[in-house]
Amino acid sequence: MFKYPEEIIERIKQRINFQTLFLGAVIALTLYIVLTPLYFLIWNSFHLAPSPVEQAPLGLRNYIVAYFDISTWKMFVNTLWFTMGSVSIGLTLGVIFAWLLERTNIPLKVSLYALVPLPMIIPGMLSAIAWILLLSPRIGVINLSVKKILGLDKAFFDIYTIYGMFFVEGLRMVPTMFLMMVGAFRSMDPSLEEAGATSGSNNWDTARRITFPLMLPAILSAAMYSFTGGIQAFAIPGVIGLTAGIQVFSTKIFLATRSVPVNYSLASTYAVIFVVISAVVMVVYSRVTKRVEKYATITGKGYRPRVIDLGVLRYVAAGLIMLYVFLALILPTMILIWGSLRPFYQVPTLARLKQISLEAYRSALGYPQIYLALKNTVMVMLASATLNTLLGSLISWIVVRTKMRGRNLFDVFTFLPHGVPSTVIGLALLIVYLRLDFIPIYGTLWIIILAFCTRYMTFSVRTMNAAMRQIHGELEEAASASGATWSRMFLKITMPLLAPSLVSVWVWTAMHGARELSAAIMLSSPGTTVLSVIIWDLWEEGMVPETCVMGVFLIFFMAIVMILGRIYGFRAGQREG
Repeated sequence: MFKYPEEIIERIKQRINFQTLFLGAVIALTLYIVLTPLYFLIWNSFHLAPSPVEQAPLGLRNYIVAYFDISTWKMFVNTLWFTMGSVSIGLTLGVIFAWLLERTNIPLKVSLYALVPLPMIIPGMLSAIAWILLLSPRIGVINLSVKKILGLDKAFFDIYTIYGMFFVEGLRMVPTMFLMMVGAFRSMDPSLEEAGATSGSNNWDTARRITFPLMLPAILSAAMYSFTGGIQAFAIPGVIGLTAGIQVFSTKIFLATRSVPVNYSLASTYAVIFVVISAVVMVVYSRVTKRVEKYATITGKGYRPRVIDLGVLRYVAAGLIMLYVFLALILPTMILIWGSLRPFYQVPTLARLKQISLEAYRSALGYPQIYLALKNTVMVMLASATLNTLLGSLISWIVVRTKMRGRNLFDVFTFLPHGVPSTVIGLALLIVYLRLDFIPIYGTLWIIILAFCTRYMTFSVRTMNAAMRQIHGELEEAASASGATWSRMFLKITMPLLAPSLVSVWVWTAMHGARELSAAIMLSSPGTTVLSVIIWDLWEEGMVPETCVMGVFLIFFMAIVMILGRIYGFRAGQREG
C-alpha cells in the first residue's frame, strides 16, 4: 500500500486546523446557499412535470409554452415599461435631492437630509394600499375632492394604470437613489465647477455641462441598481397591477404557483428570463463601476466643497423636497391612520372625523393567526438579521484578509443574489426543499429565514468589505503574534472594530425582513405566516380598516427599529472612534 511521506502528512496536519475547517465550512455554506437554488430552478424549467418531485423527462416544452405565447411578450413589455418609468422618477428626484443638499445653500439642510430616507419605513405593499385609498377612481379621497371642486363627472386621476404603478414605485426608489448619490456629490472636487463659473457659466449651465457629466458613472450605477430593483418589484404590481389587469413577470410567477393545479415547472421557466436579464444588468453594472477612475476629480491636493447660491430658488428647492416627503411619507401614513379609525372605510370628512372608532383595532387584534404572525415576524427578523450579519462579516474576512486562491471569484458569487428577485428566490427554495426532503425545513420558518439570508447577502458582504478594508491588518497580526487564536482575535478585535457597520447591516436586514412580501408569500404556510402576508390576506379579503391597522403597526414598529438602530450605531461609532 502506498504511504505518504511523513513530512507531507505533518504539513497536512498543520494546515488542517480549526480556522481552515471553519472558513472552509463558511465557503461551502455560502456556495450552497447561492448556487443550489439557481441550479434547481434552471433544472426545473426543463422538467416536464408540474411538480418537481414527480418523475419526468427533461425537455423544452415549458419554454415553448411560455415564450411562444403572445401574452408573455406583452407582460415583458409591461415589465420594462413599469421599470423604466419607476427608475425615471426615482433616479431623477434622487439625483436632484442629493445635488441640492450637498452642493447648494438650500435652507433646513440637516432636517431635510434626515427626512428624505424616512419613506423607507413604509413597505411597498402599504404604499400601494395607501395610494389606492388616495387615487382610486371610486374611493380615492383626492379624486373625490377634485371631482367635487371642479365639478367633474369622472375621476381626474386613476391609480389603476401603468402610470399609477410607476408613480408609486418611483417614489419608493427615491431614498435609495438619494443615499447612493450623496457620497458622489460630496466628494467631487469643485475646481472644474469654479472654472466654469469663472468663464461666465451660470449655475444651470455649470450643473448641466460639468457637474452631472462628471457624475455619470455614479448616476449610471444607481440607474442599473434601481433597474434590477424595478424588474424584481412585486408589491406594487401585486396590489395595484393585479387589480388593474396589468401583469409583470413577478406577478406571473406568483400566479403560476397559485394556479390549480400548481405548475412549478412553468413558473421556473418564467423565472429563468428574470435571472438572465438580471445577470446582463449585473455585468454591465460591474463594468461601469470599474471605470469610475476615468471620471476621477479628487487628487492628493486639498479641496473644499463649493456651495452654489440658488438665490430665492433655494426656498423653492426646499419646498420640492418637503413636497416629496409629504407625498411619500406623511400622506400615505395619514390615510392609513384614518382608515384604521373607522369600523368600515369611508372617505375622510369633517363630520366623519367626529365618529372615529377603535373598532378596527379590536377586530384586527382578534383576527385568526395575528399573534402567531407577530411572533413569527419577530423571530424571522432576529434570526435573518443576525445570521446575515454574521455570515457577511465572515465572508468579508475571507475576501479581504486572506490570500486564499479564488477569493475574488467567491466574492463575485456573493453578488449573484442581488440580481435574483425575491419571488424567484422563494420559488427556487420551494423547489429545492421539495426535492431535498431529507433537509426538513420545507413549511417551517427556517426556509423563510434562509430566503432572506440569500436575498440580502450581497448587501451585507459589500457593506462589510468596505468596513473591513478600513481596519489595518496589523491589529490582527499583533493579536496572532501574542498567541491569540483566530476565533478569539476575530471576536475580540475584528468584530468590535466593525460594530457600527455590523449594526447598520443588522438594522437594514431586520427592517427588510419585516417588510418583505414576495419571498414570504411564496414560502409561508398556515403555521409560518408573517405580518406582511397577513396584511396581504386582509387586503385580499376586502378588510380595509383591519389592513390599515396592521399597516400602522408595521410602520411604527419599523420606525422604532430604525431610530434605535441609528442611536446604537452612532454610540458604537463613538466608542470605536
